[in-house]
Amino acid sequence: MKTKLLPLAMILVFAMIGMTVNAQGWEPYQFQGDEKYEFNIVTYENGTPTEAYYAIDVKDKGNQNAAGQDVYDVIYATAGQVPKDDLGASTAFGFFAMPGFSLSMAFLNPMYAMFFTQMELEVGEKMSFFGAGYTEVTGMETVGGREGYICKMYSKEDDGEKILMAIWTIDPELAYPIKSIAYDNDEVMSEVTLIGYTKY
Repeated sequence: MKTKLLPLAMILVFAMIGMTVNAQGWEPYQFQGDEKYEFNIVTYENGTPTEAYYAIDVKDKGNQNAAGQDVYDVIYATAGQVPKDDLGASTAFGFFAMPGFSLSMAFLNPMYAMFFTQMELEVGEKMSFFGAGYTEVTGMETVGGREGYICKMYSKEDDGEKILMAIWTIDPELAYPIKSIAYDNDEVMSEVTLIGYTKY
């Protein structure tokens, strides 16, 4: 009896390991350190685009804080063009400090971030959220030299119509989506595109 159960138990263990390996869930903003991300960001206001550059560089220099924890140097860079008449308080604190704009929302609405930890990233996969809409993995594409899964989020209206809310391209190994497009009433509001990723 024991000899029959042992092979069965081993098969189940290997099957569970295989499921874990194949499941491609993603948790955003889990930085590895010693890496640099560079993005091109385009925002639209009344159909007029504004383009900017955003970068974050996370470096481990082997230092620790007073509590003995490893610490990282984190350097941010933003760049863009601002008309002379618009130079003022918002410009003083970074290009994305402008009123009414949230950089985190342009990348990934925090309300939706948790869905990706539960969703298997596999072409054809769908996940509903509270019956109000769903996310679907529709394909793959290469952005900034990285390959990712194209994830489209739709809302469902009372009349059954579906409305595209956002598209994210996700490389499960990286902390950010490699591409993010946010929509409002079928109009693109912002587009974030990875233009470079460096691992030291």
